[in-house]
Amino acid sequence: MDIHRETDATVGAAKLWVGARPGEYEVLNNLFRTMSCIPIDQETGRQAGIYLQQYRRSHAVEIADALIAASAVAYKADLWTRDRRHYPMKEVTFFE
Repeated sequence: MDIHRETDATVGAAKLWVGARPGEYEVLNNLFRTMSCIPIDQETGRQAGIYLQQYRRSHAVEIADALIAASAVAYKADLWTRDRRHYPMKEVTFFE
């Protein structure tokens, strides 16, 4: 399972759109049309909070990173990212 197809697209969308340039808008729109959303439930939020407590200071983990990591772990999905330093959680596996 690939986290970019299966994670909560709202968090992923926010992380990508914040740095998007106008020339990238169409590509991003097409990307998000191919994704499915999964819910972020209370347990996923709890796990994200634990990740924030553990890694916020040492690895600059932010709320979106923690929610994505917790979702990937909950759904046993591989995380697809270029910035692995924000995902030091031993439970997270990466898409190769």
